[in-house]
Amino acid sequence: MQFRRRKKSQITLSIAPLVDIVFLLLIFFLLSSSYVQPSIKLNLPEAKNQEAAEEQEIVVTVDKTGTIYLNRDPVEFDELSERLSNLMKTTSQREIIFRGDRTIAYDLFVRIMDTAKRAGAENIHISHQYQGDHGDGDS
Repeated sequence: MQFRRRKKSQITLSIAPLVDIVFLLLIFFLLSSSYVQPSIKLNLPEAKNQEAAEEQEIVVTVDKTGTIYLNRDPVEFDELSERLSNLMKTTSQREIIFRGDRTIAYDLFVRIMDTAKRAGAENIHISHQYQGDHGDGDS
């Protein structure tokens, strides 16, 4: 008598979804963790006289009345070139930040930019506020 053997169905486990989940978890933990730069802990000596580590920015500001300020100090337009030159000689700073009220005359803006370049400024950054897209249709 012959017995027929039943073929056992083999259970197959697909590992592809498991690998996908592991990679997703790995990416999540990599993106959500913060990395701290390793540093050497030192106990530095103290000094009573210390120069500033970072140089002060040179800021030229013009308010709505046309008053010119050089780093918060009011200055006449005729003195601006000389004061800028002296300030750039005492520091290695060659960049100027221009802050002007939106209502100042364009002529004054151009004259100040020209004066700054003649005084030795290499870069002039124009400070402004970002308003974003208000959806007014103007592009």
